[in-house]
Amino acid sequence: MKNLTKKLLFWTSLIILLVACENKKNATESNFKEVINNKLLKECIQFASFEFPTQVTKNSFFNHKDKLDSLVNIGFLTNSNIKVEDKFSFGIEKKIVEGVEYNLTDLGKKSMFADGKQSKLCAGRYKVKSIENFTEPADMLGSEFVRVIYKKEATDIPSWAYELVKQKSFESYSKNISEDIPNNKIELILTNDGWIPAKDFK
Repeated sequence: MKNLTKKLLFWTSLIILLVACENKKNATESNFKEVINNKLLKECIQFASFEFPTQVTKNSFFNHKDKLDSLVNIGFLTNSNIKVEDKFSFGIEKKIVEGVEYNLTDLGKKSMFADGKQSKLCAGRYKVKSIENFTEPADMLGSEFVRVIYKKEATDIPSWAYELVKQKSFESYSKNISEDIPNNKIELILTNDGWIPAKDFK
């Protein structure tokens, strides 16, 4: 009798466990949250984009020098005085003027993502804070499709990045890691393995 009771408890527990393990194909908040978080893990919160080394003239108003100098101050870039061609001079002859060359430090290289010739500079990532709502699954070219509205929040923000928040030249970055990030939307498609971003569907 005791052995029978133990077997019944074992199979009951197993059934409960199997039921608790949610089917990845179900249209649920938890499944959508997992898919979106996996997508966000591949992205980063960008605060600048430059081609390094980058050279600027000291007196130009079009070179983002204030932003570059701010990155020098937090140890993200190095700078050195050089002679550069003034790209905004309108004479026939090339005009050589005082300039500055900026390069990434080791800290900068750790937060740099190559984007063609440009270096995308990042600090932190996003994760899903909540699923606000989603549409009922609908057929699209033979596959089920949903549109999900979600709220995200910044995470893994390095301590040095909060120095950027104090700089007026990084105002857009400050908004990107604030509490008031606008809701986002994403389209998901159901595959044999579960839901995936529609843009990844091939």
